Amino acid sequence: MEQAHLSWSLWVRWLVATSISGAVGWVVTAVAAWASLGIGALFAGLLVGFSIGAAQARVLNWYSFRAGRPLYSGDWPLITMAGGSLGIGVIGQTLYNIGVNLERGNPSQWGFVGLFLYLLIVLSMLSILAGWQWLLLRRHIRPALWWIPGSLVAWSLGVAAGIPVALLLSGPTDIPTLWSGALALFCAGTVVTLIYGIVTGFVLNLLIQ
Repeated sequence: MEQAHLSWSLWVRWLVATSISGAVGWVVTAVAAWASLGIGALFAGLLVGFSIGAAQARVLNWYSFRAGRPLYSGDWPLITMAGGSLGIGVIGQTLYNIGVNLERGNPSQWGFVGLFLYLLIVLSMLSILAGWQWLLLRRHIRPALWWIPGSLVAWSLGVAAGIPVALLLSGPTDIPTLWSGALALFCAGTVVTLIYGIVTGFVLNLLIQ
């Protein structure tokens, strides 16, 4: 019973920490973009990645103390920040540069290119962020390799839900206004982070059983 309660608490804490920290990172990024502060995609990735990584590290540290088994790694925030800077920053900026040149009213163009971009960002997130986190988890969890396909599912579902949100809120024109673009960035990013937290929290619970 105690183990079941601890597992449930871990999932809830992981979900809340990931969702709130992700939302904080995205709202700062969105406000900076709206205020025309010149914030780059790379810096946005660093900010969101470190915010999420630091919050998740606190949850891992809490579990290590409560369960009496090592799980926390002090490198987690830095690894997540680095993965976020490359995944969200470099890949995200590339996707934006491609996306603004697409015609939203052309379903065939968005159909094929959109699918390609979707697969690109998911695979990039998987190889960069999940792979680096796996290197830390495998020190403490024997079947840690399952973290990678679990993260793939998390990013796949998150990006699949986030893309329509971004398109819906960014306005009817090909290039959104500062306000609509900032709102779309925050809402889509928060949706992605929320789903990522739900799925990866479940995967983490399975791995530590």
